[in-house]
Amino acid sequence: MTTYLFDNFLGLSLPMSELQEVPPIADGPALGSFNAFLPGNTLLIEGSFGGLSSPLFPVGAVDSEGNPQSAIHVHQAEAGQNGGIIRNLDVIDNGNSSGTFNGAFTLTDAETEAAEADGLYINLHTDNNQSGELRGQVILFDDIETAVSLGLPMSEAFEVPPVADTPAEGIVDAILIGNNLLIQGTFSDLSSDLFPVGNTDSQGNPQSAIHLHQGLANSNGGIIRNFDVIDNGDGSGGFFGNFALSPDEVVAAESGNLYINLHTDNNQSGELRTQVLLNETDPTGDELVTFLPISTVQQVDPVGPSDGSGSFYAALSGNTLNISGGFSVVSSDLLNVGPSEDSEGNPQSSVHLHLGGLGENGDILRNLTVVETDGVGEGFFSGSFTLDETEVAAVESGEVYLNLHTENNPSGELRGQVILEDLDTVIPQEDVVFNGDNRDNNIFGGTGNDEIVGFAGDDLLNGRSGNDEIVGGDGNDNLIGANGNDTLFGQDGNDVLEGRPGFDILLGGDGNDILNGGQGRDRLNGGPGNDELNGGASIDRFIFNTNEEFDSQDIGIDQINDFNSGQDLILLDLGTFTALDSSPGIGLSEGDFAIVSSEADAATAEAEIVYNSASGALYYNANGTADGFGSGAQFATLDGSPDLVANDFQVR
Repeated sequence: MTTYLFDNFLGLSLPMSELQEVPPIADGPALGSFNAFLPGNTLLIEGSFGGLSSPLFPVGAVDSEGNPQSAIHVHQAEAGQNGGIIRNLDVIDNGNSSGTFNGAFTLTDAETEAAEADGLYINLHTDNNQSGELRGQVILFDDIETAVSLGLPMSEAFEVPPVADTPAEGIVDAILIGNNLLIQGTFSDLSSDLFPVGNTDSQGNPQSAIHLHQGLANSNGGIIRNFDVIDNGDGSGGFFGNFALSPDEVVAAESGNLYINLHTDNNQSGELRTQVLLNETDPTGDELVTFLPISTVQQVDPVGPSDGSGSFYAALSGNTLNISGGFSVVSSDLLNVGPSEDSEGNPQSSVHLHLGGLGENGDILRNLTVVETDGVGEGFFSGSFTLDETEVAAVESGEVYLNLHTENNPSGELRGQVILEDLDTVIPQEDVVFNGDNRDNNIFGGTGNDEIVGFAGDDLLNGRSGNDEIVGGDGNDNLIGANGNDTLFGQDGNDVLEGRPGFDILLGGDGNDILNGGQGRDRLNGGPGNDELNGGASIDRFIFNTNEEFDSQDIGIDQINDFNSGQDLILLDLGTFTALDSSPGIGLSEGDFAIVSSEADAATAEAEIVYNSASGALYYNANGTADGFGSGAQFATLDGSPDLVANDFQVR
C-alpha cells in the first residue's frame, strides 16, 4: 500500500481573539473562528464572529482581485507583527454584533509562500477598535496522510464461490485517514431484493444487507461493520459508512484484508463483492490526487442563506478522473439541471463537473451519481469519467469545478474547484509494511525502507535490507534490523533487539530487554527495566534518558557488557540527570565525576556521577556528600569493571 502525505493543506477551527491583536486590546466578550484551505495557490476562508464591542468598521480599498472595501481582511505578517491588507473578505452582518465572512482567492507565488509559512492572518475592524478587534493567524495543518482508492468495481465474480453472472454491478470509493475509514458506493440491477444478515456491529450500526468483512481475496471472513443503505426499490441504491478502526483493523485495511459484500434474497451469502485495495498500484508521473472542500464561498452567483458544506476527493490517472464526495445541511431539496444525459450517457443530475476557473461559471462537463441519505440535506456523490485531451488539460490547470444545485439556489449552492497535486510534489510514503496482529507473527521485510509493527503477541520481526523502522508492540518480541541503518522499538515486554550491520538505533522500552548493536556505530537506550546492552563492533553510544527527572523505576539498572574506554561513550541527558553542572556536548567536568572502590564511598562522594571500579557499578549521586544518593541510585553496571575516565561520558 502507498499512502500520500500532503503538506500545508488546511487549518480547521482556527481561533480569533483580541489577545492576538498587536498590541493586544482589552479582553472582552468578542469571539470568532474560521477555517482555512490552501490547495495549490488557492486560499479559501470561511468563518464567523460574535460579541463585538461596536459595529464593524470598513477600512482599506478595493483589493488586487477587485473585491470591495471590507471590515474583515486577509493581512500578510507573522504572529506578533502587523502587516498590510492583501485581500478583502465578504461579510454578512447578522446584527446583534455577530455575522459570518468568507472569501476565495488566487494567491501570488510570494503570497502562497507566506501562507505556507504561517505568514497570513485574518483581522476584523470595529468602530471602537479601528486597527482591529479580532485577529487569527492562518495556520495550516501539516502532514495529512491519506490512502485513497476510487472507483473499485463490485462484481459477482469476486464472490467466494463466484455466483451466476447477472446484470448487477456496483462501484466503491474508500479513504483511509489515520484509523478512520470512509467508504461509500452505489449499486444497480440486483437480481432480487436486498437481504439483511448479521447483527448490530461493534460501533452500534444496525443489521444491514451490505457489510465490511475481514478476509483476503478468494477467502471469506466475518462481518466487522454494517453500512447504512439507501434502497431505491428498483434494484439500485447506495451505501456509506464512516468507521473508526482498531489497530488490528487498520493493519487489515492497509494489507488488503478487508472486503465489501452485498447480500440479496437470491444470493444470501453475497451477490456483489469487492476487495478494499488502497492504492494497489504505485503512483505514476501523470497521476494526480487531492481532497478538497465544497462550500458556498466559491459560488460566483450570490447564494441564499445556507449552512451547507461538504468535501470531495479526486484522482486523475492518465485520462480517467474519479470523483467522490459528500454534503450536508443544504438549504433545500436537490435540483436536477442540465441535459438529460452527458457525453458519456450519465443521466441528468443535481451535482456536476463544470468547465471554469476560480471565480468563473462554465458549462456542465459530466453528471455525477447522487445518493441522498436519511439526514437533513445530506448525501454523497461519485463518478468515474474518461476525459479527452482538452478536458484533461483543463483538470490539470485547475479549470474544472464541481457544483451542487438546490431548489433555493438553482445556479448552485455548493461549489468546489478541482485543484489536484502532482504526486511528484506530494511525498509518497512508500515501502510501508504493517503486517502484525494479536497472534505470534513472523514478519520479514523486503529490500526497501520498511516499517513493520508487530502489535500484540510474541513476534519475530526482521527488516532485512533497507533502512527499516521496526516496532515490537506488546509481547516478548525479537526485532532484527539486518542490513541497513535501522531503528528498532521494543516497546512493552522482554524483547531482544539486534541491529546487525549498519548504524542502528535500538530503543528497548518497558521490560527487561537485550540490545545487541552488532557491526556499525549504534545507539542503545534500554528504557525502563534491567536491560543488557551490547554495543558490538565499532563506536557505540549507550544512552540514559527518560525525558523526565531521574527515577530509578523509569531507568532500572542496565548491564553494559562491552564498553571500550576511549572509543564508546555513555550519554547522559541533562533533563534526567538534573544535578549535573557539566555543559552539553562535552565530557563530564572534574567536579561531576569520581571513582571509588565501595558503595559506601559512592553514596558520600562529592561528585554526581560515581563509578565503583571494584564492582563496575555506576551511580547517580544527586545529593553529593550527604548520606545516600538522594533522588539518584545505581543505573548501570559495566561488565568486567573496565577503567573509566570523565571523557568516556558526554552530557546532552
